[in-house]
Amino acid sequence: MLIFGLSIRLAIAWQPWERLISTGAFGDDACYYASISYNIATGKGPTTDGIHMTNGFQPLWAFILVPIYALGAPKETAINIAMTLLALISTLNGLLLFLLARKVWSERVGLLATFFWMTSPTVLKQSMNGMETGLYVFMLTLAALLLVSSTQNHGTLCESKFGKIGMQILFGFVLGLTILSRVDGLPFVLAAIVAHTLSSNGTGARVRNASQKLVSRIVSGVFISAIVVLTLLPWLIYGIATTGKVIPESGMAIRFLSMAYIGALDEGISWRVISYSFSQALSTLLRVKQWRYLSSKLVELVGAVSAHGFLASLLVMSILLIVLLYRFGYFEHLMPMLKEMRKLWFWLFHIVSLFLAYSLYQFGWWFFPRYFFPVIPVGVLVGAFCAEALYRCLLERFKQCRCVAQTAIGIIVVSQLMQLCIGCAYLRSESFCGFEEYLNVALWLKKHTPKDARIGMFQSGTSSYLSERTVINLDGVVNGKALSAMLEKRMLNYIVSEGISYIADWDELIELLLLKRSGKEELSKWMLIKVRKGEMSVYKLVKVK
Repeated sequence: MLIFGLSIRLAIAWQPWERLISTGAFGDDACYYASISYNIATGKGPTTDGIHMTNGFQPLWAFILVPIYALGAPKETAINIAMTLLALISTLNGLLLFLLARKVWSERVGLLATFFWMTSPTVLKQSMNGMETGLYVFMLTLAALLLVSSTQNHGTLCESKFGKIGMQILFGFVLGLTILSRVDGLPFVLAAIVAHTLSSNGTGARVRNASQKLVSRIVSGVFISAIVVLTLLPWLIYGIATTGKVIPESGMAIRFLSMAYIGALDEGISWRVISYSFSQALSTLLRVKQWRYLSSKLVELVGAVSAHGFLASLLVMSILLIVLLYRFGYFEHLMPMLKEMRKLWFWLFHIVSLFLAYSLYQFGWWFFPRYFFPVIPVGVLVGAFCAEALYRCLLERFKQCRCVAQTAIGIIVVSQLMQLCIGCAYLRSESFCGFEEYLNVALWLKKHTPKDARIGMFQSGTSSYLSERTVINLDGVVNGKALSAMLEKRMLNYIVSEGISYIADWDELIELLLLKRSGKEELSKWMLIKVRKGEMSVYKLVKVK
């Protein structure tokens, strides 16, 4: 299973770099990481344009990429190497899920979990997106495995030649790296420390009473927390020194852009904004788009009446199947396995925290499939133990005919492989067609602008990486000064102060985030002359005489 899944991932990773960018497999945001890592390797520091230092990225993935450029890999080849690293990380995550499921349930559940993970189209999409997403979930899974292992070794971190202190240092270090892989991991880390503290018996000699046990647990939790802070400290110092912020500046920019895109900047946080964001979050978790896609394809194949009839009959069959499974005693097998989920309560807490934070405050709904990716490993584990419970139920019900249980598992396997095929078709159909235009604009700028030109772009990732020009980010994701200028409605003055002579982007974004975020006096002094026509435009900034 691991080899099969890795083969699929490597096939994706080693497509021509142009195709990876133009299809979004290595999208515009992934190019931000590539630019930052390249600039670190060449001595310019964490910046996309070589001018503005930023903390608007997740540092662990960026620093992992630095050696690729330090060793002299061409930018184009580095894309394939980065995708290969993600392929390996995603595959290793499948192995970790096997180990985790075996610890909590059984080896059979572990095998099923690995199979579901390695053949999931959603996993392929999100863990192979050129960004930190796959690494982030890998760190979550690794931390969960360490913590669950600790609870199965009499409440202390697993015995080894390093001893308990050494394993606590390892656990704290992994939790620190989890936050560095993505700051969203903070609720997970806090919950994991609490879970460890509640289960720990301390690191000293045998405790003699309840008060000693309590003190020992608290000391253990504080010690691990200290290791987490020490792991984060260099990055925190960098963020405060360069941007004056601890939290990545990209978070504030995404929240601002969310409000701008739905015309809510003037009204602020309102019921309309929250209800829209909440509905988008629910839609993402319930896979509404995927169900609509499947329904539309059925309509195309057999017509509306037949398609709806088929879906209705499928619903009726599902209800009948649930009733039948109840009669077979399926839920008696399922409930004990479901109760074991309490061992992963810290991960469930993390999922709830993410949902509430993004749907009610942070927003950025176009990124929700990526933001909510930590839900998928838990879903994989749930699916695996449900399938295993079905196997044991049928095995007990049909003792003289094991083939019934084996056939049921076979149907699940075939269904999952069908989902892989259908899911890949869906991802191709839903892919944002603008990624190819990002590449076209980057190559156009490289060919048609002076080498010393400064270009301003809101969606600047691809051009900053490939155009060989100074491309300054304008949407604030990796440039806090641009976000301040948008908030203060002085964008044109800011652009002029940066020496920017070209503006490139979607006309809608230029209108919304540049012209509408500039003062009347600024607009009277400068005008934009279009020098490239296309889905994305390029303008020359000219002073009005």
